[in-house]
Amino acid sequence: MSLLILESILEARTCHYAITRGVLVLKLNVIGRRGWPDRLFIHKGRVALVEFKRPGGRPRIQQIMVHERLAEHGFKPAIVDNLAAGKRLVDKLCAA
Repeated sequence: MSLLILESILEARTCHYAITRGVLVLKLNVIGRRGWPDRLFIHKGRVALVEFKRPGGRPRIQQIMVHERLAEHGFKPAIVDNLAAGKRLVDKLCAA
């Protein structure tokens, strides 16, 4: 049986894990712009843009449009909907 957790709890736990691994974690709050990823993870010159969703959740259309725009500039935001995926993302970021 899968334990469903709130998006905010998933975000907090993933960010805590990232911080313990030495990742700089920033909340993205782009004033006047909706749809931006929730967090920016930075570790030793590497960057990850992270969108948190409740388990099984999907980005809204406005978020998809921002993600497509970011992809045009070489950034592919990660969609994290469970803690295991969040930890894998952090581990991959720290591996290089």
